Amino acid sequence: MVTMSTVGYGDVLVHTVLGRVFIIFIITTGLALFASYIPEIVEIVGKRRKHDGSYTPLPGKKHVVVCGHLTLTNLTAFLKEFLHEDRGVVNVKVVLLGNFDPDAQFELFLKRNFIKTVFYQGSVLSSRDLARVQMQKADACLVLSNKFCKDPHTEDACNIMRVISIKDYCADTRVICIMLQNPSKVYLQNIPSWDCHRGDAVICLAELKLGFMAQGCMVPGLSTLLANLFTMQSPAQTQPGSWRSHYMLGLYNEVYTEELSRDFTGKHFQEVCRLCFVKLRVLLIGIEYRTAKECSILVNPQSDLTIPEKTLGFFIASNVFDVKRASLFCFACHSDITEPSKITECSCHTLQHLDKVGVPLEDPLDRVRSFGVISCPEHKERDDPQTHPAWEVKAQLDSTGMFHWCPPVPLESVTLSRSAARCLPLQDHMLVCVFGDEHSPLLGLRNLVMPLRAGNLTGAELHTVLLLGSLQYLQREWEHIHYFPRIYILPGSPLCRADLRAAQVSQCASCLILSTCCDSSLEPSLQDKESVLASLNIQSMQFPDSRPDSSLAGSPHPGADDMKPPFRQSGLRVPVVADLVHSSNVQYMSSLDSLETSFSDLHLTQAFASGSVFSVGVLDSLVSATYFNRHAPALIRTLVTGGATPSVESQLAEEDMLRGGPSDVTSPHLRHHAKMAQLPLSRGPLANLSCGIFQELFCKSLDAFGILCLGLYRLLDAPNPALRRYCAALRLP
Repeated sequence: MVTMSTVGYGDVLVHTVLGRVFIIFIITTGLALFASYIPEIVEIVGKRRKHDGSYTPLPGKKHVVVCGHLTLTNLTAFLKEFLHEDRGVVNVKVVLLGNFDPDAQFELFLKRNFIKTVFYQGSVLSSRDLARVQMQKADACLVLSNKFCKDPHTEDACNIMRVISIKDYCADTRVICIMLQNPSKVYLQNIPSWDCHRGDAVICLAELKLGFMAQGCMVPGLSTLLANLFTMQSPAQTQPGSWRSHYMLGLYNEVYTEELSRDFTGKHFQEVCRLCFVKLRVLLIGIEYRTAKECSILVNPQSDLTIPEKTLGFFIASNVFDVKRASLFCFACHSDITEPSKITECSCHTLQHLDKVGVPLEDPLDRVRSFGVISCPEHKERDDPQTHPAWEVKAQLDSTGMFHWCPPVPLESVTLSRSAARCLPLQDHMLVCVFGDEHSPLLGLRNLVMPLRAGNLTGAELHTVLLLGSLQYLQREWEHIHYFPRIYILPGSPLCRADLRAAQVSQCASCLILSTCCDSSLEPSLQDKESVLASLNIQSMQFPDSRPDSSLAGSPHPGADDMKPPFRQSGLRVPVVADLVHSSNVQYMSSLDSLETSFSDLHLTQAFASGSVFSVGVLDSLVSATYFNRHAPALIRTLVTGGATPSVESQLAEEDMLRGGPSDVTSPHLRHHAKMAQLPLSRGPLANLSCGIFQELFCKSLDAFGILCLGLYRLLDAPNPALRRYCAALRLP
């Protein structure tokens, strides 16, 4: 400051008193002014964000932008699936865009994954930030959601605005968005540049979660089998010979798509499926079938359908390299090869046209237990007491022909008291226990009921649905499900044993426990308190045998004694399927899982393997699965939702309800596409196949009945007082 007030570095001095006073004044004023600017300088320097840069795409390397609700937990799960070794070499850079300051743990996460990820601070609602991450050159944009938010509508609205901003900036960018509630999908479809044919996809967690659980109620263990097929797992240490070692043999299989070889053109699906399983060691479960008007996914299509040229196939395999064999196979060059790894691309350009040999298929039986399958649509009715002519009623489908429908029923006519519920001849019904009140967000029970009322089910296969919960909450849901048949409401609490006994929980085919709790202010262990308490309450109940000796009093079906399920004296035998917000709370559902602390992954726990619990966190893998396989959402919805076609979605978007069809049809004629079922190995058609290993069972059931066997439902290791089973998916030969 002295130097600034003089000339040079002291070689010119001030000698007069007035000059020296003036210099003192200048120095003091200068110091004061300089000190006043220090906060502004610090603020300017502080505003420079650490992650305020721009991404420069590398030649020959793709990048995807991940935005929305970014947390350490969901990003860790995302990268585990996205970069899994079974996908091969993933030459994709993950660009994270979030409008927050990363904490120390998040910074550590970025450092551990700096080769595959990079983080930029900003918002997708800003065109400047979209330009910084090169959104116009991105291979896709993935929009994540907060599954634990208090207000799902607000969360979905925020994600919709993010998608609108992305599409306005670059309409050609592929967007994969997660929605929490099913009605929110309509608003995405209203975006002019939203194009499903280009790869834009929406994953609705409520729709898929309730769809998975509905399938698990109709076919025990099926929710586990399907969820494992869309989740990639790494090897884990297990005790040889234990149930978990057998369970994990099929845990490493996933769903892939690949174009079928030209040599398969013109052949029957069952013939190609058998060849792929035995020779290529992959399982073909369905194809993409194109017509002049539409494109649909057919799972185990009818026996008379032949494979068109350039058909896309859906496979179950352990990795992407095995599936590639289905596109390279050549009858002329690979017929004599016994080792699948030796099947490589050949130089043969001459198509070998073999005779089309059709395999005569017998008609399989329908309703069975103990074996997971996808059954062929051509089969005849079993001798079931529930299909007795006296009880054969005409069933009506909706206008799309995909679901059972009835005229809207008023709430008062289906609301039961305890005494009325006890008198209702319930047997083999679905008991749905719901925790919620008049202020709780809606679960969307329509997504649960639709698979239970799928049009490919016969009238005898429709389980009566009894909803147990708060009447104030259920009447809010009723307007969305009042046009589905055989649904009743019992006002009460799932924690009250009197209500559970009135609902005849001991006779139900499955007891489903749902909770609307999404209070993120509670610690994770307390967010599932209702589901845990209700499950433990049912397991501790005892049921005295009060049945008459001769026959069922008031049985709704003649001859029902022959089909009556074994009486359950203990609540441990009641098949319960509980919904968990946090997968870590599975330790409170099963005493064995609480002791096995080494298995922190939900997929490896006994409760999940048996189909007793389901968590929305299981669906996190669908984002990565959809990016690498744009056909995955359509296949999942085909298997899970019971037939939610574009025509169904269009009608729900217009009227928020289904309309009745033009005519009535009897239940034997309602089945038009494949369905999931269980078949016992000890009796029924499969008992006569004399199979020693799974490969023999697969081939013989496919040849004789057109049935695709997907896995086994086996008993857990002793001690097993509840006689619970676990879902062992198929092991490829």
